[in-house]
Amino acid sequence: MSCASEAVLIKGARVLTFNDHETAYPEGDILVEGDRIKAVGPRLQRPPGARVIEGRGRLVMPGLVNAHMHSDETLFRGLLDNMPLEVWMLYSLPPIGYGPVPERLIYLRTLLGAIEALQSGTTTIQDDISEAPRATLDGSEAVLRAYRDVGIRASIACNMTDRAYHEKLPYVAELLPDLEMDAIRATPAQPAAELLALAETLLDRWHGRDGRIRIALSASAPQRCTDDLILALDDLSRRWKTPLLSHVLETKTQVVTGQEFYGKTIVAHLADLGVLSDRMTIAHGIWLTEGDVALLAAARTAIAHNPISNLKLGSGLLRLEAVRRAGVPLCLGTDGSSSNDTFNMFEVMKCAALIHKITSPVSNTWSSARDVLAMVLRGGARSVLLQGQMGVLAPGALADVVLLRLDAPAFVPLHDPVNHLVYCESGRDVDMVLVGGKVVVEGGRVTTINTGAIYAEVADLMPGFLQMMDRAYAASRRLEPVLWQVYERCQRQMPEMNRFATLPSEWEWSKGSP
Repeated sequence: MSCASEAVLIKGARVLTFNDHETAYPEGDILVEGDRIKAVGPRLQRPPGARVIEGRGRLVMPGLVNAHMHSDETLFRGLLDNMPLEVWMLYSLPPIGYGPVPERLIYLRTLLGAIEALQSGTTTIQDDISEAPRATLDGSEAVLRAYRDVGIRASIACNMTDRAYHEKLPYVAELLPDLEMDAIRATPAQPAAELLALAETLLDRWHGRDGRIRIALSASAPQRCTDDLILALDDLSRRWKTPLLSHVLETKTQVVTGQEFYGKTIVAHLADLGVLSDRMTIAHGIWLTEGDVALLAAARTAIAHNPISNLKLGSGLLRLEAVRRAGVPLCLGTDGSSSNDTFNMFEVMKCAALIHKITSPVSNTWSSARDVLAMVLRGGARSVLLQGQMGVLAPGALADVVLLRLDAPAFVPLHDPVNHLVYCESGRDVDMVLVGGKVVVEGGRVTTINTGAIYAEVADLMPGFLQMMDRAYAASRRLEPVLWQVYERCQRQMPEMNRFATLPSEWEWSKGSP
């Protein structure tokens, strides 16, 4: 692995810069000094002692940015299916009997996700981590150490909530049997003061560490937090100039939640609090009203679109073209690896480019492959507040670079490389990855850690983890019928508002719900 101060010259590659002019070089060079790009162009001079990377037969592009993911779900990949969000969360983050997860396993599961991300060309992730039964400094630092050790660029937020489980959803408290309510009440919410102290500590210790690690802030979802916590996190975000994340209007249940809790939409409530800003990224935003879109556009608040997760959880279709036309900034994410099951951004790009073409026959409004790559690269850089420094191969930008093999089915024959990247490439042809000028993937394999040893250790620890999950899932199965009732009740409300592919009149509840 190259050291941070070593100069690196990538020679003779097909280079896509994604700069303002979309400059491309059929045979170009990239000179890296330290963690930044020094120069891009044809036939650059090799500095004395610089490592030369042969770029012939390679396509070179900026590293991808995953603007919304949850590494804590990595041990759940391939486990769950055919559950809407509210039911699915009983099993992806059980409210009773789950945790604490051993610190070593938190470290390992984080590495698993980072390995997959790097090997499929993602150089920056924005990780919104949950820890059960409460957020801790040790658990958070296990995540941070994993990202430091593997060499990826990371913006990490603790998913913070100071409301108890039965306070986060409408109708739950009235529907839960007394015995289950007693169990829920025995698991109190984590106090806001404790969460804010943790955030301050992480910012002090880790923000900007090694030039790759940054701390973001997360108000899990407005309905899961008190207004005081949201306001305090926004204040921290403003003072530290760091992102503020939140899950907003992912499902129709959350539309009903806004009306029940605030008497207005959740976005309107955030606007009333004064926390919508260009530091904020909301995840999902599927069930936005026209007024919500206007509020987000005016505040320059971004939406992290997670199309694969939205499909798997049946959450609905984001009105992508409407929010684009309104000027709302967009980025893309995988979401967690039990609502998506991978951290592969090439899959996300293809899905985002395709799924919205069936929402309208007006083809000149459809997002192109270039639009989608702009969401991942420039939109992702903006979401982590590193706009202009990432998502582009240009002098002064961070040296986060991906080389893909061109002697592969995805690129033969080669027409428009941008179209090939979005519609043909799957991530399997990633050959080399540099993060901050360091080579972290070579020959398609992560070079910074022993991946085989990581996989083996995870396999050894899984039986104990699954025993803990069995206990938690027993409680979740008792709660599940109530969550189905909440889900169906919310779906039946406001039939005029729909983000599904069929009309409410076509839904057959007697067959479609348990």
